[in-house]
Amino acid sequence: MDEAGADELKLAAVLGARACFGARRARLAVCAGHVRKRAGGYRRGDRPDRQRDFDLGAFAILRDYLGVDGRPPVYGEAEFEDHFQMPRPVFKRLFRAIYDQPF
Repeated sequence: MDEAGADELKLAAVLGARACFGARRARLAVCAGHVRKRAGGYRRGDRPDRQRDFDLGAFAILRDYLGVDGRPPVYGEAEFEDHFQMPRPVFKRLFRAIYDQPF
C-alpha cells in the first residue's frame, strides 16, 4: 500500500472512531435522562407563523411622521427629530436624493 492510501486509511479509522464515540455518548445521555430539548425554532407540528402585515406598519410610520394623502403628520418636529435623529427637511432632502436610485 502506498503512503497516500495509508493516510486515507488512517483518516477513515479516526473518523469512524469519532462517529462511534459520538453515537455512544448520545446513547448514554439518553439512558441517563440528560436529553437537551431544542430551544425555539420551527418543529414539525408547531403552529404556523403569525401573519404580520409589515406593509401596513411601514405605512403607519409614514403616516404618523411624514403625513400621507395630504394629511398633516401626527407627530411634530420635536418627536420627528427624536425618532429619526435629524430634522424633517434634511430627511426629506436625503429621501428625494436616493428615492430613484436602484437598491
